[in-house]
Amino acid sequence: MPRFNPMRWNIPLPKRLAPGVRNRAGIGIVLRQTGHLPAAILLAVVLTCPASAETYFVSPQGSDANDCRGAQTPCKSIQAAADKIAIGQAGSIVLADGEYQAGVSITHRRIVGIGGNCADPSRVRIRPGPDATAIEAQDGAIVGATCLTCEAQDGADGARCFRSRQFAIIDYLNMRFGHMPGGGHVSADEISKINCAGVVEIVGDAAYHASASKGSAIDLNCTIAIDRPRAFRWFAIATARAIIDATRIAFTGGGAAATTGQRYVVGGGTLINAAAMPGSRGGEVKNGGIAQ
Repeated sequence: MPRFNPMRWNIPLPKRLAPGVRNRAGIGIVLRQTGHLPAAILLAVVLTCPASAETYFVSPQGSDANDCRGAQTPCKSIQAAADKIAIGQAGSIVLADGEYQAGVSITHRRIVGIGGNCADPSRVRIRPGPDATAIEAQDGAIVGATCLTCEAQDGADGARCFRSRQFAIIDYLNMRFGHMPGGGHVSADEISKINCAGVVEIVGDAAYHASASKGSAIDLNCTIAIDRPRAFRWFAIATARAIIDATRIAFTGGGAAATTGQRYVVGGGTLINAAAMPGSRGGEVKNGGIAQ
């Protein structure tokens, strides 16, 4: 994987957006290079978007009958905005402050940037229900997500924040991962890829933080801030020829050292830098897995 010297990516603001949107939507943000070239380039591509792409606005006070083309005529659901992006085309979705009870599925080679409030990501919350996913990408779609909080609805079990499958890619930057009982934060399945960048906060418990399976890959080479001790059943899971690369993972905050649960399970997959995974119990390797 190519690497190069640290630098800043200055992503220009699309002309159709008002200046006030710059810091709130993650569009026109400045990405600090973290040594992970694909994540930086992908977010630059997604959040800048070509001239033919459109920007759509979403608000909890909106209506899916709106055209979603401006902050005064937003959609109500993220899915309604995503559905306005044609198959194989690129677009960006700006989320207003508030709570979104339903997530979004991006499919069929669409390239989509989803941005929240970069001044305070806690003000934009996506809250999936039982066994649901906040942001899912499949069928060759590419998604960049930034400045959002993801947490399960009250009483919801088995929810996920991110899920990629079927040759899709998800890159996330400056996310907050909240409480996900019985579910997880990041899941890559069926030959897909997920990358993290910037600083990622864990502010809630979950069954797992990262799970990769069926030939997929997760890149955890970012900084993870854990505010206080958190509980996981497993922090990382790599099975069925999948790879989790945590070569340059870093932890900040007082919670990482006291986080509870099994550090990892590697069953037929590969986990790089397994010793860095937090937890109160050692890892498990089975079915020909590799924990380096």
